[in-house]
Amino acid sequence: MSAAPPAVKERPLPVAGNPARVESASSRAAGIVSDTLATGMMFALGLTLLQRVLGFVRGILFCRWMTPEELGQFSLLSGGLMMLAPLAVLGLPGTFGRFVEHYSQSGQLQGYLSRIGRISLAMTLGLASLMVLLPDFFSWMLLGESGHPQLIWLTAGCLLAVAWCNYLTSLVEALRQVRLASLMRFVISTTFLVGGLGLLSAMAARTEAAVLAFGLSSLLGAIPAWWYLRQRRSVISASGKPLPGKELWVRIVPFAAWWWFSNLLHNSYELADRYLLIWFSHLDADAVQAAVGQLHSAKVLPALVVNIAAMLSGMLLPFISAALVRGEPEQASRQLNWTLKLCALALIGVNHLILCTAPLMFGQLLQGRYAEGLDLLPLATAGCSWMCLMTVSQDWLWARERGKLAVLGLASGLIVTLLVGGWTIPTFGARGALCATMAGCLGSLGLIAWFNQRTGCPHDRGVWTGFLLPLLALSGTGIAACGILAMAYIAFQTNWYFSQAEREEAIEKANAQLRKIWPRG
Repeated sequence: MSAAPPAVKERPLPVAGNPARVESASSRAAGIVSDTLATGMMFALGLTLLQRVLGFVRGILFCRWMTPEELGQFSLLSGGLMMLAPLAVLGLPGTFGRFVEHYSQSGQLQGYLSRIGRISLAMTLGLASLMVLLPDFFSWMLLGESGHPQLIWLTAGCLLAVAWCNYLTSLVEALRQVRLASLMRFVISTTFLVGGLGLLSAMAARTEAAVLAFGLSSLLGAIPAWWYLRQRRSVISASGKPLPGKELWVRIVPFAAWWWFSNLLHNSYELADRYLLIWFSHLDADAVQAAVGQLHSAKVLPALVVNIAAMLSGMLLPFISAALVRGEPEQASRQLNWTLKLCALALIGVNHLILCTAPLMFGQLLQGRYAEGLDLLPLATAGCSWMCLMTVSQDWLWARERGKLAVLGLASGLIVTLLVGGWTIPTFGARGALCATMAGCLGSLGLIAWFNQRTGCPHDRGVWTGFLLPLLALSGTGIAACGILAMAYIAFQTNWYFSQAEREEAIEKANAQLRKIWPRG
């Protein structure tokens, strides 16, 4: 076997500590009982279904109650918030998923969390202050035009709430409190729906109302995590061994830096189609914002699926990292591959449901106001599906502390997006923007999967087949239905997609969860 090239040179896997150290860590963490991956995922998926229903209702009503221009403004500002919040903290909370387990076992968790928290707070306050002082610059950056100081000031306040919520969500996920993280997202979705509709009804300034509801929902969504961690302060304080600053920063700064770049690039994917329209369409500001509104309507449902994938990725990373810390790389690899196969199958079913119900949604619920959005929907579903798979796939690289490879994969795909967008958008407008992001996501997914293989996580033919399944969304509902039936047979009746061991394991885990829900007498 040939050696790996320098870019992907093997790094030794982390191994578990000695028994005394593990026993000591277990006693310190007695007050924090982690969810299992299967239990947490079952709970999260169940609650997420209800959450997505609420998100769907909110998205439809926002589209009905706001003009395309207002919807476009809100889409740009909310997307900007999701990009600025992780950038403000320099990617430091992103290290939780990889290092909470490590510093918990070494008895240094309190020092680790307190230092990350102080720096994150200072950096977020600094960026919010810049937005208040330079509203015209941030208005141009986020909206493509200056002259909206009140919107930018409101967005600066929302940034603090979103960053705080993201920090606490990352922490509880790193502690493997999957059900708590799912509850937080449910609270956010519920309060965003109720508060958003209430504020839209009460305020004449529709964009300001939607942005304010976005920030308030993040603020309220963080409360469950704050309460949980407050109740367990003594457990965290017990992990109060001194942590030399040099030792901490030498270990986490490279990881955090690559995570920071990854957040920038990942959020750039989600915002690329909108901002490429601003840069390359040569339309005036009102026309661009209306086009962004049409594009936003096409991504209302596919974007919900992307959010689920991001949640799943956040849940999965601590489990993969924990398996590597225990010295079980094969188990970590199996977890990722099994998750990717299930995700790919779930995505083609969800995509087909979206495309079949879209005429009713756009015709009746949206009153025909977003006809262009309906035409864009197949491209949006395929592109968002590849983004979902890409988001989950890169967990292996982060668990192996090979963040630079994840960033390289994302950056390469973004370059493809920019090149394709510059070529297609002047002619095809929003359709060209979606084609560009779709091509970029597919290219990035392929490169990240190749890096996974070179760093110890081989993908079998089932995973590679799953990567191609989103193409069914572009084939029409009739052909897609036949393809789904064929894949269901291949997946559950042959060894092409799932191996026999994987099918047996899936059945065993499903039966175990059912017995917990409906115990037999």
